[in-house]
Amino acid sequence: MILDLKRDMNESLAFQLGRLLGLRLLQQEFFEHVDFLIPVPIHWWRRFKRGFHASAVIAEGVRSTTGVAIADGMLRCERLTDKQGTLSGPKRFSNVKNAFTLKPLVTVEKARVVIVDDVMTSGATLSELAKMLRKSGAASAHCAIVARGTGSFRPRTDG
Repeated sequence: MILDLKRDMNESLAFQLGRLLGLRLLQQEFFEHVDFLIPVPIHWWRRFKRGFHASAVIAEGVRSTTGVAIADGMLRCERLTDKQGTLSGPKRFSNVKNAFTLKPLVTVEKARVVIVDDVMTSGATLSELAKMLRKSGAASAHCAIVARGTGSFRPRTDG
């Protein structure tokens, strides 16, 4: 389903997976105290090429189930990074290092946030974002993902 979501820009699938993720999050003790959800930001060019932002749509699904607000647009991806799925584990961490910033005049001081994404493989992106949010004053930064990858994404060759 994740590959279908990524390959086919399937917004309805992303939303439904977010709803299921929301049901799972409601079962977690830490989630009772969450202030808002933050979809993993993507560079504007990648969003333009893809046609939709999967993490933001998944976060909408989570919000529809849980009622927790989304702080979309709070973070920015400052530079076009290489696609994480094409890199080895160690290179994934250096690829996203310092790639994200908090938008000007935005504060996360003492906020308890959940970063939402579709897939986590090495954890490099989520780790970088959580570190940046905590350094900016967030009280906690949890991550919520739809799937856990174990290897690199390989594009379809059958068209």
